[in-house]
Amino acid sequence: MIFYKHQKALNPFISHIFSISFDRDAQNKIINEFILPSGHCLMGFQCIGKYKIVSDNKETTPPKAYITGQQIKSFNFVSSDPVIEVIIVVFKPTALYHLFGLDTTKLINNVISVEEAFMSKLTVFNKHFENAKSYEAKMRYVEELLLKRLEQVAPKLNVIDISIDLIHKNKGRTSIKSLVTQLKISERYFQKKFKKIVGITPFAYTKITRFSYLFAEMSKIPDQNYKDLSDNFDYYDIAHFSKDFKKYCGDAPTKFNIDKYKFIKKIMVDDPLILKIK
Repeated sequence: MIFYKHQKALNPFISHIFSISFDRDAQNKIINEFILPSGHCLMGFQCIGKYKIVSDNKETTPPKAYITGQQIKSFNFVSSDPVIEVIIVVFKPTALYHLFGLDTTKLINNVISVEEAFMSKLTVFNKHFENAKSYEAKMRYVEELLLKRLEQVAPKLNVIDISIDLIHKNKGRTSIKSLVTQLKISERYFQKKFKKIVGITPFAYTKITRFSYLFAEMSKIPDQNYKDLSDNFDYYDIAHFSKDFKKYCGDAPTKFNIDKYKFIKKIMVDDPLILKIK
């Protein structure tokens, strides 16, 4: 996993740019990685190998260069190729609206091509990207593409961006009433504006964010004693925590084996990206 340090001008819209590879081990005939909802949208460039996105037994084949909207359910990406290498841009929740003016409500659990988002064939970019000799160079071209887009659209941050910062500051442990009080706006306006820009309701977003922060701390819990953790993240009781865990992970916390999934273990437990949001 190689991180690219993007320019500060992109910080309001991008959390991370990185490249990552997956190898099919000798025991498995396929690469199968589990992905949790994170509250972020992604831009992916499949450099070597191809994969499918599987959710609720439904397969989707993403374009070679694609963008995902908000994911409100977990999914797997699956490939029979021996090696997968991909470059990922982790967008902040408002980025698809600010940079591309997309209807984010139509992108929930959905994928579109990068060219569709840019409304362009991106001929010059594609040529430079394909001919780049290193992943560092490829990521630099992606950065240049986004910087050019930023210059073209000159987006202005707003109250929804502020609300997202507040949600992360509290690790998702905040109520909508508390947010609108701090922001000094009406709840009706906030609900409508948030869904338009992010794609999902603020309640759904805070739940996903809270679970992401909680998940990042699970490896610190000795003997699978999750009561203190669930209390710390404002769950009413352990039963409500277990219900949320099964909703996102598909299994009870005591039965979920994270060691099966290298990607999620890397980015959400061993070195949690959510704790590095700029």
